[in-house]
Amino acid sequence: MKSKIIYTFIALLTLFRIPVFAQLINMNPDPDGPVWASGGLRAPVSSTSSYWNYIELIPTAASYGKPLPDFIYNDTLPYFSYIKTQEGNSCVQMSEVWYIYTYEINRKYGRTAANEGNDFTNLYK
Repeated sequence: MKSKIIYTFIALLTLFRIPVFAQLINMNPDPDGPVWASGGLRAPVSSTSSYWNYIELIPTAASYGKPLPDFIYNDTLPYFSYIKTQEGNSCVQMSEVWYIYTYEINRKYGRTAANEGNDFTNLYK
């Protein structure tokens, strides 16, 4: 029992020791230029910034009076790709890449999914 506690303590000490001794390396070939840090954790630019870039939604008085629809049929929109039969073991790729990613990119750029060049493949090609 005593040895189990010691081994657990050593394992935890080893796990928590690794990040403490991680080093930052300046990858910039110009020593007088800005630091291109590699390794370690990236520090936020300012105290109010975050690691994720997002747009804060601030509702207006007009938007409060506008009801949201109960449902939307995305497959009727021009951005949604046609229903495709899954090939092989690609169920995650079908849902994430073929349907969702294709829809998001087409909607962002205002393209239709009817053009086959606007579809993203679900296979590893």
